[in-house]
Amino acid sequence: MSITLTDLERQRIRIALVEDAGKGDPTTAATVPFDMDGTAFYVAKASGIIAGIDYALQTFAILEMQNGETSPDLGYQVFKEDGEHVSVGERIARVSARMRTLLTAERVSLNLLQRMSGIATLTREYVDAVAGTGAIIIDTRKIAPLLRPFDKYAVRIGGATNNRYALSDMILVKDNHIAASGGSIQHVINKLKEYFEDPDHKRIPIEVEVDSLEQLEALLEHGQGFVQRV
Repeated sequence: MSITLTDLERQRIRIALVEDAGKGDPTTAATVPFDMDGTAFYVAKASGIIAGIDYALQTFAILEMQNGETSPDLGYQVFKEDGEHVSVGERIARVSARMRTLLTAERVSLNLLQRMSGIATLTREYVDAVAGTGAIIIDTRKIAPLLRPFDKYAVRIGGATNNRYALSDMILVKDNHIAASGGSIQHVINKLKEYFEDPDHKRIPIEVEVDSLEQLEALLEHGQGFVQRV
């Protein structure tokens, strides 16, 4: 296992497990003996880039800890690391644990791996499409709630660059901010300069989205040395 999960990532996986099995898994409890062990393999059903295998595998250990049970035989073997290409039918990883653990946590585990690998695969297509042009593919904050750490990681595995992780990371002026300021890019620039005149406001990166050449010209003329990216 090459990734140490953060407390936030573990918390999000626990929430996903509670959402799916917080009231128990009666099907598994009724049909599978408690002391039965098992082994499962992740097998690719489509070709693409792997992302999130460590997160997927850790799901089983998190479930056991959540239930106050630790299987002495819980173990993993990874055949395809994050960032590697996988073809249909190839084995990605193996996990051994109590059979009840495997059956109860499998869907959360698979959902993480499938989503993250899908993001990484599509991201790699965009990155490859602009290779050699000097262009950089970046992501946005438009992410499904609670999945941010996993989606952002998958973007990086795909070869792209994360933009801001959260609102607090930078100032990103968009069309709705400009509209709220009366549609004047000059007014926005003035307000930004005024904001940073306050020594209590930390200097952070600034980006401004423009909708017209006129806005771009105004920004280049009045925002030089202030706005870092247009």
